[in-house]
Amino acid sequence: MTGRLVKGQFHKNPAIDTILFVGPNGNVGKMMIPELLDLGYRVRALANKSRVEERDGMEVIYGGTAEMDVVRKAMDGVDAVVHMIRATTATSPGETDQEKWFNCCVRGPANLLEVAKDMQLVQFIAGSMDGVYGIGKVEFDGPITEDQPLHALDFYYGIYKIVEEELYRQYMNAYGLPITITRFPLIWQLSDVAEGRGLVGDSIIRRKINKNGKPLVDHNVFLPDAVQGVMLCLQNEKAIGQTFNFPAPQAHSSQEYAEVLKAKFGYDVEDSTRFANGWEIDYSKATSMLGYKPHYDLLELIKGTYCL
Repeated sequence: MTGRLVKGQFHKNPAIDTILFVGPNGNVGKMMIPELLDLGYRVRALANKSRVEERDGMEVIYGGTAEMDVVRKAMDGVDAVVHMIRATTATSPGETDQEKWFNCCVRGPANLLEVAKDMQLVQFIAGSMDGVYGIGKVEFDGPITEDQPLHALDFYYGIYKIVEEELYRQYMNAYGLPITITRFPLIWQLSDVAEGRGLVGDSIIRRKINKNGKPLVDHNVFLPDAVQGVMLCLQNEKAIGQTFNFPAPQAHSSQEYAEVLKAKFGYDVEDSTRFANGWEIDYSKATSMLGYKPHYDLLELIKGTYCL
């Protein structure tokens, strides 16, 4: 079980019949595709390598977005695209990390956009990440809004995600494509809640400390809330041309996490200097324009407050 979506908050967009879902085996895809099918959409899933679970109303095409012939076949006749490739390891072909991430974040999206510009799509929803803000590296004056200047992190995924976002914006400017960019922080699953997502290991609880020696604040999200954000974009014309943050209800400090995890596991606490700076993410734009209301506080999830 991965948690629950709150039923009754989504409806089918009457202008959309068939959706191309790129990345169906990702966390977002696995939770979102059954919801789309229940609402009456037809789904075409594009998967590069791993097998996709068969479902009524879903067609599967295997191949990568770096292959233009595959993209043309996958895009044929669809009304909307949901592109949710957000992996920790590139699956696109290439000899080096640079080539793999370029194919994943730049060549693949460019192929999708090149085909899309000659179609009459209703929506194109693209998945991005909070890493484009330079989280952990940049020192922020307050919560991060969607207007925060972008700052690449020192790995190819972070660099090429910014390039990918700019591709979306410029194809939207040039060809009027109906694009929405969705930005997610680290997405927690139930296994992350049970294991303390990177904060527990070797019978030690890690308390992340910032460059000033204080407990670091970060702002992630539970999977159902991330999916809620994409579903709301899909049913709302106001989302077109916009960028949205989709985090959890609130940020928490590593001190708060350490106290709850110590009570749960009984392990000693050890300081870790993983990031120089903390961050909090503003999602008021998603709330005001889309009705986004994240339901799951990560600290309360660890405490076992919710019935999942």
